[in-house]
Amino acid sequence: MTQQEFSRRLDEFLDAYNAEHGTTGYFRVTKKGELYYEKKLGFANKEERVPFTPESRFNFYSISKAFCSLGLLRLWEDGRLDFDVHPKVYVPEAEKLHPALTLRNMLLHVSGMPDFNQTPGVEKYGPGTPDRLRAVVSHLHEFPHFFEPETGMRYTNPPFAIGTMVIENLTGMAYEDYMQKEVFEPLGSETLTVHMPGKEIPYRVMGYELAKDGTVYPVLPNCEWMRGAGDVLGTADDVYLLHRVVTEGLLFRKKETLDQLFSRLPAGDFSFGCRRVPWHGKDRILHNGGSTGFRTYHQHLPQDDDLDIIILSNSGWGDARRQISEEIFRLYFGTETEAEKIELDKGYIK
Repeated sequence: MTQQEFSRRLDEFLDAYNAEHGTTGYFRVTKKGELYYEKKLGFANKEERVPFTPESRFNFYSISKAFCSLGLLRLWEDGRLDFDVHPKVYVPEAEKLHPALTLRNMLLHVSGMPDFNQTPGVEKYGPGTPDRLRAVVSHLHEFPHFFEPETGMRYTNPPFAIGTMVIENLTGMAYEDYMQKEVFEPLGSETLTVHMPGKEIPYRVMGYELAKDGTVYPVLPNCEWMRGAGDVLGTADDVYLLHRVVTEGLLFRKKETLDQLFSRLPAGDFSFGCRRVPWHGKDRILHNGGSTGFRTYHQHLPQDDDLDIIILSNSGWGDARRQISEEIFRLYFGTETEAEKIELDKGYIK
């Protein structure tokens, strides 16, 4: 199929999907470093009819974990951080957590540790603002693990919140300042930012939710429970920087650091901030994000295909990312395939 025909048919699919489900946002396909397809549906702010632009900044939610991982890997590359020790080595508040925990099994989602929103009762300790987060972590040992470390896989957020504490304790810098200096600026981005309460963010996209009666209403979420795990905002170009880290070695000095990025443990299939699992027989690197008001998705097919898919939606409902990415595969490769299932945003799909 030609690029022109691909674009025409994907336009038709997205327009029909928008008409049926109300899904809006920014959709992009890049092939071998060149823009192959781009579409903007709806508005960055529906009430004020603000269109999407290249500067539009979306809440990334869990794609933030990939950026937090880059920050931690910078410290590992410099010999300042060991992933194979208990978190208490760097974070005293974690001293009472399960003795078999390591930073590695936590960040690779095989620790079984309790979660902020999947473990009943944790919410009584309040939002995870930077100061409050330390108190919350000091209480996590009071709640049961989902399983013994490295005997199963369960996606959780506290490991990355603790990762921000590791960064702050090792560097003496606030997490947002460290990320700005050591990750965002070296990546060449002027638009990536860590959410902080009350912070003004230019070109910020408004999120939307769907009420039971079908009414769509605006939301501008905070990320206090998602420090390190879901608190980065940025543009589609910023998401594509993750592709360049892999393909160009952007940010890191040593090949060993990229090898570390994709390392994983036998109990799971997550690496640092991403998942590397087959897709219709092809190697893919994947992460997604989703919570109030937003759904995000980044998928890269490395090697010969070198195809990159970015979906940034400010419609916080439904399963559009899976269906749209499957349609992109079908059109691009000209293959009739049965949709492959991979869990997205446990607890948030409606």
